[in-house]
Amino acid sequence: RASSPSQPSSESPPSPQQQVQPQEQLPPKFIPTHEWILSWKKKLPLETIYRLLDFLVPKLEALCSMNTIDETHILKYLEDTTLVGILPVPHHIVIRRYRPSTYTALWFTTYIWGCNFPPKPNDSTLRWDAWPLV
Repeated sequence: RASSPSQPSSESPPSPQQQVQPQEQLPPKFIPTHEWILSWKKKLPLETIYRLLDFLVPKLEALCSMNTIDETHILKYLEDTTLVGILPVPHHIVIRRYRPSTYTALWFTTYIWGCNFPPKPNDSTLRWDAWPLV
């Protein structure tokens, strides 16, 4: 039989030891290994950075060997230094002509309908005269 709200419950509140539940088993934390680092490090495109460092480090070390050099001189040197002939030549820009397809036609149709109708269908700002609807 359920106790009424006016009568105190005969059960005592659970003790702190009873409230503690065993922790859930968490998955082990990821620990990077040397092999894991080498697996993705060799895929990084670092050739350009290595060329830049091979060119600049000796010149900056020689510049910094002077006792009167500060950050402004180093920054001025870096601004004035050209890297033409040091860095690899970038790829040519390939210009492609538009070739119509079913997918681009569907995209354009969806885009045009999206321009005509706002996202909220109950909005009263429909521009019925913006495009001739056939």
